[in-house]
Amino acid sequence: MTSRSNENKLSNLTDAQLEERLKQCVAKELEMKIQILHLQAEVEKRRLYSHSHPSLLEYCVKVLKYSGGSAQRRIDTMRAMKLMPEIEQKLNAGDFQMVVVSQAQAFFRQEKKLGKTYDLETKRQIFAKLENKSTRECEKELVAISPQSVRPDGR
Repeated sequence: MTSRSNENKLSNLTDAQLEERLKQCVAKELEMKIQILHLQAEVEKRRLYSHSHPSLLEYCVKVLKYSGGSAQRRIDTMRAMKLMPEIEQKLNAGDFQMVVVSQAQAFFRQEKKLGKTYDLETKRQIFAKLENKSTRECEKELVAISPQSVRPDGR
């Protein structure tokens, strides 16, 4: 099917039909993202990436063709889901976006470099503060916890 014939079919939809189709596709997209995160977790568990690449990040960039940032967001989210399975439910419900989960994970990495670690319960409490927050709001929350761990560019 060509792009032009697809456009013609879409233009025949009513506004309500178009909006419903878009909502269905967004739901499928989220479902696929979650499935991809589970597959990535299994690739990491099996160290499948190590047959051809030194890191999961490089594997995601070179084999899966994600940009570096997109690959890192997915890896961060996948690892957060492994540690805290409830993250998946929060993603499905729209309470978290991958970028916010990734910001939190980057924060924890930076804190670890500075010698500060967080137990699982404290991480859960921090994630709870980040629910339904934009990236800017998330950055403000993390700065309030530890100003030296949040870089000016938000990573």
